[in-house]
Amino acid sequence: MRKSLICFLVLFYFKPAFTQQFTLSTNTYTQTAYVGINNQISCTVEGVNSKIIVLSTSNGEIIKEEGQFIYRPLKTGDSKISVHLEKNGKLKKVGERVIMVREFPKPRITIGGSTEKEISKSALLAQNGIGCHYVIPGLGFDFTCSIDSFSVTALRDSSALFHVKCKGNKFSEELIELLRKTKEGDIILVSGIIYKSPDQTGKKGDPIEYIIK
Repeated sequence: MRKSLICFLVLFYFKPAFTQQFTLSTNTYTQTAYVGINNQISCTVEGVNSKIIVLSTSNGEIIKEEGQFIYRPLKTGDSKISVHLEKNGKLKKVGERVIMVREFPKPRITIGGSTEKEISKSALLAQNGIGCHYVIPGLGFDFTCSIDSFSVTALRDSSALFHVKCKGNKFSEELIELLRKTKEGDIILVSGIIYKSPDQTGKKGDPIEYIIK
């Protein structure tokens, strides 16, 4: 099921060279939208009912849902958002704003949430798989994402002890048994990671590496 993940834009108060003042605002400070997710925008126009406010863009689409605007950009770069008022079937332009659209950042992939380079054997065996988590400062949210598959390779003195492929984010029983045979100094390399981005597209994650201490 497609997840609708919400990202917030911060567009500060703006007084255009038009007859009415307007704002586009949310609860964060970044003036950034991201490709591949739903970006939520709030807009107010001085002395106007929100029902007649219409937003349009030069990049992607903007959909109005219950007084909020969902922005879905198609590509990165500068993106113009125009504010209009709809009266008697006609649109009157109030103003416009240019924002930056960026690629959605890669998630943080870890074993047991640890970002350290070393992990104890007991801590490694206590985990049942790998985690995939988005942490995006300034956007007001973080969330997990699903993993389709990954591989684990153990190295000792530059030689491979084993290489095991796993489906989903869980360690297979075969992998757990092999991990029990590892020892201090062995390197655990997790690679071939395929995760689902917010728009449910399969993406390749960066490999992660741990040294057993």
